[in-house]
Formats: sequence, C-alpha cells, structure tokens
Amino acid sequence: MNLTHEIQSIVYAIPGTILGITLHEFAHAATSYALGDPTPRYDGRLSLNPLRHFEWKGTLCLILFHFGWAKPVMINPRYYKNPRIGSMLVAAAGPLTNLILSFLSLVVYTLSLIFLQGTEAGYMIGTFSQYSAFINVGLFVFNLIPIPPLDGHHILGGLIPPVRKLYSRFSQAMPVILLLIVFTGVANGPLAYLDALVIQKVWYLAALFLNMILPVFL
Repeated sequence: MNLTHEIQSIVYAIPGTILGITLHEFAHAATSYALGDPTPRYDGRLSLNPLRHFEWKGTLCLILFHFGWAKPVMINPRYYKNPRIGSMLVAAAGPLTNLILSFLSLVVYTLSLIFLQGTEAGYMIGTFSQYSAFINVGLFVFNLIPIPPLDGHHILGGLIPPVRKLYSRFSQAMPVILLLIVFTGVANGPLAYLDALVIQKVWYLAALFLNMILPVFL
C-alpha cells in the first residue's frame, strides 16, 4: 500500500470513526440515564458532540492502528432498579449502536450505487459509507471481548457472577492482558473472522430491508 492510498484510507475512515465512537459513548450515557442514573448528565456525556467523548490519543490510535479508546462514561449502578441487569444493558448499548450504524451504512452504500452511480457524489458517499460499515462492525466485535475495560466483560460478568468476582480479583492485570493481546496480534485472526462473519450477516439484513423498500421507489 503506497503512501497516497494510506492517506486516503485514513481520510475515509475519519467520519465513520467519529460517528461510531460518539454514538457508542452516547448510547452508554443515554441508557444509564434512562435507567435512572443522573451521572452521565452531570458529566456532560448526554451529548452528540464528539469532543465530549473523545480522548485524542485513543482516537488517533484507532484511526492509525485500528485499536483505540474513548473517555469512559462514568455510571452509578446503584440508581438502577436491578444493578446487575442495568449494568449489562448499559454495556450492551454501545456495541449494539455500532451494529446498527453498520447496517445503516450498508443501506446508504447500496443506495448510493443505485441512485448516484457514476457520479462523484456517489463515489464519495459510497466510499465513506463502506468504511463506516467496516469500522462499526470492528467496534462492535472488539468491544464485546470479555476483558476489562471493554464492554464484553460487563455483559459476561452480569451473566456469570463468579466471573465478575474473578475480574475484581485481577482488575489491575486485565488491561495489561488486553494490551498484550492487541499488540502481539494473537487475536487478529479470530477478530478478522468474526468481523467477516458479522459483516456478512449485516449485509444480508441490509439486503432484506432494501428489497422491501426499494420497489416502492423504483
């Protein structure tokens, strides 16, 4: 890959990255707030302003190395009627939002091919949408890894209480383990496989949706 292509890839990845991170963190905050926790509102995280959620080093790493982080949304599960279930719902809200964004991106990508084919606008919209779809699938899969501080550990810990105690016992070691997994690349193969599997399923759902609505407009 030459330098020009690398720069183009970064430029095309920026909108999907900003959208994916912003809505991911906003989903955490909004879900916690909806469950009765005022903490995200007090912290200014009930916002669609990317600057409220971004940590610049984490964002740069995500764009350049496809691994990064945002400011964690602070929550207080004691406000929830059921802290265990509430914490799981808040954790799942972020990745689920990325999955929905991937679906919408593929819908936009397909529509750009149909209605804007051969135009510069169609090319730009289609390329940005395609990058957004893959970035958001990547965020969905990566955040479901059940290792702190990723969302997957809250979900698994909620489903299996003994695992939650294990996380607490090794809380300081877990982020180090995650960094080793990422930077040694030992999880690249399984993650790539899961990314491909998920994007295939999302493509299928997007195609079903478009097959239902397009006859109305064509």
